[in-house]
Amino acid sequence: MAELLGAPVWAEGVPSTAAFPASHPLFRGAMTRVQTVMRDVLRQHDLLFSVGGDLFTLSLPSETEAMPEDLQIIQLDNDAWELGKNYPAKVAILGDPKASLPDLVAAIAERMSPAQKARAGERFAAMRRTIAAQRAELVATARAERDRQPIRPLALLQAIGEALAPGRRADRRWQRNVHLPGTVDGGA
Repeated sequence: MAELLGAPVWAEGVPSTAAFPASHPLFRGAMTRVQTVMRDVLRQHDLLFSVGGDLFTLSLPSETEAMPEDLQIIQLDNDAWELGKNYPAKVAILGDPKASLPDLVAAIAERMSPAQKARAGERFAAMRRTIAAQRAELVATARAERDRQPIRPLALLQAIGEALAPGRRADRRWQRNVHLPGTVDGGA
């Protein structure tokens, strides 16, 4: 779905699953749980499609509402309890995401005009460039911090990634927990 629409992908703030690869070119990392920052991120979009995730359960109160009022929400989840639980969904789909997504992607692709597909391709390419540049900046920062004492977390995670054999993937759960999307790829 992300590739078809040229849409960025964020993981839930407190991940309970590892359903999207951190190395994917459209993966943005874990969504912050700071409401003001979350709102700034969400304001950049007109639609939120939540697939099998806990849609923004927040721990601390805030003066700022995280969800922009005009943001439309589509939720796909296999747990009816999650649908519309925290924010009302314009469309709520009860179904297994793994089984449902291929059919949804096919149906949307069939209905997209050539112009819509071209714009989605342009968004994909632009997002891919932006994310690649941000990841390269993180890697450069990590390498620049390599010799600082005490060791900086970003430098440590990059060193672990560089120590892995090329093509080997680390367990990404620790990476999401420190909000470093895609910076540590074995052999990179």
